[in-house]
Amino acid sequence: MKIKKHNESFAYIDELIRRRATGPPQLLGKKIGVTGWQAKRIIRSLREDGLPIEYCRSAQSYYYTDHVKVNFSITVGDLNILKILGGQASTRIPKPVYLVTH
Repeated sequence: MKIKKHNESFAYIDELIRRRATGPPQLLGKKIGVTGWQAKRIIRSLREDGLPIEYCRSAQSYYYTDHVKVNFSITVGDLNILKILGGQASTRIPKPVYLVTH
């Protein structure tokens, strides 16, 4: 599921930013499995979406300039199959139900 993959990636990026542990773009790219240039584009996109992200040259890390709270979920019927709260992702995939008739 691409949505799940992208949201897990975002949850990891969010965690790194919160901990001020992204490193420079090239290192962030390695941590998330993309190039440094792609990491810069991801950060730019997150800024365009309204996240207050800046870069500290002395700490060599991205950080939030204001409090950011992340809430994202996907619910199907009564089942919450993907939930991200504050950067922590939890996934609950339902077990298949098989109807057996004789």
